Amino acid sequence: MKRFTEKVAFVTGGASGLGKAIAERLSDEGAFVAIADINEIDGQSIADAINGIFIKMDVSKPESVKDAIESVVSRHGADSKIDIIINNAGILCQESSIHD
Repeated sequence: MKRFTEKVAFVTGGASGLGKAIAERLSDEGAFVAIADINEIDGQSIADAINGIFIKMDVSKPESVKDAIESVVSRHGADSKIDIIINNAGILCQESSIHD
């Protein structure tokens, strides 16, 4: 039996880079993986490849995060939960945080 059989994983930023690698590994280990990202094309492609799901989500918007989590939980029934959360997505800020 694989380590994460019957576990639900939620990976933000899972459409590329480290998030993609994590999503693939979790799937290889038996988890059902939900990829949450703003990149719909790559996110859906990865989700299809690992038999997971893709949810468009913007981590900079709390309502988007709430909706994405609720979508994953509701997909698996009333008693379901997310067992693994990988908070990998980042936000690129255009402003400098250091002032002269």
